[in-house]
Amino acid sequence: MVEIRQLVRLATFGYECMLPNILSFWVVAIIPEIMLHNLGVTNKEALSYYCGNYMSMFFWGIMVGSFLWPTIVNYLSKRNSVLVGIIGLGFFNYLIGQTTSLNMIFFYRFMCGIFHNLNSVGKDFIFDFAKPTFRLWAFSIKTLFTFVATFIGPWLGYKLYVWCNRDFALSIFYITLAFVVGVILFVVVYYVDFTPGDADEDETPKEHRDEEKQKLIEGASAKSDEIGQRGLLEVFKIVLKSQNLRSLIIIYFVTNGVYKAGNMIAILFMETPYADGGFGVTSDVISFISLLAFIPAAILVLVSPKFVPSVISYKAFITFFVSTLIIAFTFFPLSRDLIAAEGNQKYVWVSYVLLGFLYASVPKLYSPFINYNLNKGVDKHSRTSLNAVTFILSSASAGFFTTFIAPLLGISMYNPTLSGYCWAKYVAFVVLDIFLIIALWFIRKID
Repeated sequence: MVEIRQLVRLATFGYECMLPNILSFWVVAIIPEIMLHNLGVTNKEALSYYCGNYMSMFFWGIMVGSFLWPTIVNYLSKRNSVLVGIIGLGFFNYLIGQTTSLNMIFFYRFMCGIFHNLNSVGKDFIFDFAKPTFRLWAFSIKTLFTFVATFIGPWLGYKLYVWCNRDFALSIFYITLAFVVGVILFVVVYYVDFTPGDADEDETPKEHRDEEKQKLIEGASAKSDEIGQRGLLEVFKIVLKSQNLRSLIIIYFVTNGVYKAGNMIAILFMETPYADGGFGVTSDVISFISLLAFIPAAILVLVSPKFVPSVISYKAFITFFVSTLIIAFTFFPLSRDLIAAEGNQKYVWVSYVLLGFLYASVPKLYSPFINYNLNKGVDKHSRTSLNAVTFILSSASAGFFTTFIAPLLGISMYNPTLSGYCWAKYVAFVVLDIFLIIALWFIRKID
């Protein structure tokens, strides 16, 4: 029997998780235009650097915030912490549109990242209130909503930007209204009508159940609930001792950062004028490709729990999409060389296909299985810190790649020292491929 209240809670939480992703992805297709027309960045070599900073400051903020929230949650509670996070995200997002100073914009993006706790406290929160039979579906529904931000977000962002007459501040204002709706929904669903989901103590790993029983015997705690949340360092030590947890986190770390940086590089490469070695594709075409890619990806993330791992193993499922990313990154610059001669612009559709492969290989396709197994692999007192650890590492990865790898494209395309060499544009893509090959090696170690 379908439990409507559970579905409403999962759908509401999915919407909340969509908001920070909308904040991140709505500008993906138009960030070069925003930098040029709204923020005054005219240096082509510096363009990818500033675009990278715009994206990376959000992830650096997430990393810092992930250190703070496991402690804050002990004082505010998980529910209050998530609400404060949504309010903070909306407030600092609004401030981004109130200045044209790049330094202030980067600072506000950093503060948005600090308040993004839906992937640390939020994952623990959803594991608590969702009944055991709904938990895997909870992560899948969450992923579906983030897919809306990832795929439809760039298209909606482009349409909103054009509708606002390419006014960046006005576009930011309308994006902020989505956070206002999020606050209202969260209060209604989780405060006005809220009861926690049944805690499934039997899913706690045996070694942790034994550990808690021993603490009770020794008088360390009168009740299991009084143990409290484990700290980051303690949980990090647990991760280091478990090959399976360690491998899952490394895969999450690498693929998340590579995808975010690669997504930006691919879009910048496609929007680079044809005469400068790119494809000369407009941002509206890119946003439309993102929209089309949403359909198969959304269907797959909804039906995948039906056949993974019952028919296809976690290893095979993840390996396939990581390999697809490698193919897309390899053929982006290669396809441009193959159609380099004048008059061959008609073959630019090849780049559309490659971008579709890139969008369709988003790590969110397999992240529900990674998140589910990570949270199932530890006791309930470790989940917030475990999710914080994974969030810290994946955000550090995204921040690193967008800060240091994305600018390589601008340097290789426009720097006088390198721009004359046909192989220079391959550098950024090859670096990303190397990291993905490392991820493939760790996939083999998953139990």
